[in-house]
Amino acid sequence: LAAASAALVTLLHPLSKGSGLPELKGYLNGNDMPGLFVGPGIFVRALGAVLATSAGICVGREGPLVVAGGGVGVFVTQLLSGVCFKSWVRRTTLISTGQARQVHDLAKHSFGRAKRCGCIMGGAAGIAAAFNAPIGGVLYMLEETTVEHWPKELTFKTFVATTMAVLGTRLCLDLSGSKVDTLVVDRSQHPFTSKHFDFSWQQLPVIMVLGVAAGFLSAAYTQGMVQVWKLRERAHCCAWRRGLHGSHIVEAALYAVVTAVVLVLLPLVAAHCAEVPEHLAEDARMQEVDIYAHYLCEEGSYNELAALLLPVGWEEALKNLYSECTTAQCRENKVETEVASLPWALLTYYIFTVGTAGLGMPMGTFVPNMFLGAFLGRWFRQALDWYGFTERWDLQLAHPGVYAFLGSAGMLAGFTRMSVAIVVILVELSNNISLSLGLMVSICIARRVSKTLVYHDFCDQLVVLKKVPFLRAECPAALKLEPVGNHCGRVPPEVVLKVEASAGAAGVP
Repeated sequence: LAAASAALVTLLHPLSKGSGLPELKGYLNGNDMPGLFVGPGIFVRALGAVLATSAGICVGREGPLVVAGGGVGVFVTQLLSGVCFKSWVRRTTLISTGQARQVHDLAKHSFGRAKRCGCIMGGAAGIAAAFNAPIGGVLYMLEETTVEHWPKELTFKTFVATTMAVLGTRLCLDLSGSKVDTLVVDRSQHPFTSKHFDFSWQQLPVIMVLGVAAGFLSAAYTQGMVQVWKLRERAHCCAWRRGLHGSHIVEAALYAVVTAVVLVLLPLVAAHCAEVPEHLAEDARMQEVDIYAHYLCEEGSYNELAALLLPVGWEEALKNLYSECTTAQCRENKVETEVASLPWALLTYYIFTVGTAGLGMPMGTFVPNMFLGAFLGRWFRQALDWYGFTERWDLQLAHPGVYAFLGSAGMLAGFTRMSVAIVVILVELSNNISLSLGLMVSICIARRVSKTLVYHDFCDQLVVLKKVPFLRAECPAALKLEPVGNHCGRVPPEVVLKVEASAGAAGVP
């Protein structure tokens, strides 16, 4: 599957490699990105992301879906608006032939703006469909891929697009017989019942410490991804010069094999079997409970590390991390097993997620960030119980699933540097508005810490490394106190008049 995904990218559309967000940023910045939305790009991104995630590689799907959605928006805009612009140009040029070039340039500029608005609406629809978050999709595009210009009417148009995308996704799930709540992390059918998060001042320092830890981890994740991307690009250049044009495909297949072998064998070495909570063993058979992995354990037992690293799908794994035990026996078992297994899961997932940077297939980093933050947050909460800090300081804290959720939010904020969009997407994903205050505290702290350690996020650094044309809204720090006149060349007035007169400028004698 991984080799098929890399082959699609290599043979059909090389620009589909990676998330595509740096190129999308350059396009929405007003620059032409040749080949970004032409040919089979939309098909390659969508199918390649499905194959990459199905291969078991530690990647997400939101980046390719955003760019693929943007491509659909550009195509629809070209289809519906192209005829109108062309007819308007023809009518205007018939009236005033002398101004044909100016009218054509004006129409081209206006058409480009319309296509970029369509790209924004399509990208927002893509993220909304991926996470069942129509409002979060609008805010994601506002924070992640646009700069300064956001027309007032575009907000409503984008909201309509995300609403239609979510309705279309639900319709497809209903027609296929799938459950709509598979897109939702927190649901009533989940074996662990979740409770509302009641914010208390006693928990504020604990959440702040978790935010600091998530900021450090997100900064390390960003730097690791950048360094691996640079090394892989150098290796690809060397392979290309030696005539090894299929190295991307072979590398993807080998990486998938190594990932699968390590994830399958690690639970055998680094974890032990634990007993399934009593109230679940009575109500359901082991194979009917999604979040437990029987692995090589006896009947009635499961392997905690296998449940984390070998899930049926990322939704089930996250539901496991965000869950809560309802019995004292379950809580005791979870504390003991998770304090030992979660560091292994965090380290393993970090290594194999960082190692995906630069692989020749469509991939995103949103879901991997959620996993890393959830591993960190849940272990942090369980460690407080295991080492006696909760009892010693008489702390009344929320259950570990809440802290896993807050860890995901902090990790996402530190890596992407988004804020409001993350809060809204996670609230829509969890159906729990009471978590919003804790999410905001974790996001603010983690984002500040990560930006202090690594100023530019991963996507912005790829914009520079890939040499994507991008004009930033702010002036570079080196030029903030530099007068513009120092960089203007001085020419004699006679030369200026001579050039303007020869060009036929109006008002020149």
